[in-house]
Amino acid sequence: MHLFRSALALHYLCTGLLTVAERRRWRHIIIYDIMFGEERKNPLKKYLLFVCLGNICRSPAAEGVMKSIVADDPRLDGFVEIDSAGIGAWHTGQLPDSRMRKCGASRGYDFSSRARQVKPQDFDRFDYVFAMDHENVADLNGVARNATDRKKILCLADYLTDHRDYHTVPDPYYGTQKDFEIALDLIEDACKEVARLLAEEKL
Repeated sequence: MHLFRSALALHYLCTGLLTVAERRRWRHIIIYDIMFGEERKNPLKKYLLFVCLGNICRSPAAEGVMKSIVADDPRLDGFVEIDSAGIGAWHTGQLPDSRMRKCGASRGYDFSSRARQVKPQDFDRFDYVFAMDHENVADLNGVARNATDRKKILCLADYLTDHRDYHTVPDPYYGTQKDFEIALDLIEDACKEVARLLAEEKL
């Protein structure tokens, strides 16, 4: 994967479409990827982790949406690493819920990550850990080892701009297809704002 990013970086450098500062960042990423691959956290990148209860509905959707947004933005593509996880281990190894995959596919997304459980070591790698609701926030605070870890925990709904009447991304698991559509609406809204803040270096 790091070789692909390095090749992509070389492409951007050769096209002349980047600013001087962007070319400098890409050069550093190429050097770092060649030296360390994915074994070590790259200080030039931002690492995002999305977390929900079981990692089969909301968080894999947020992972897929954010990856799509980042891939379409040259200011972010190559500079942001994204993953998702669940509070519990009940669905480890499973694909996202078929209802969420159907919902995502109808909007052009590919939700195909495999579920895993969040672990304390995730706080070493990720700069921001976005929870879907307040219960997830509380659970993540229980996983966090110290104050430094806890400072990384954020509620994704705090970044909503078009749906400010929502304070969480509700779990659609026991709901209807409409509930999955609403959850994805909220995820798209919040992820766009997170991406904007990242691109403007305000997060």
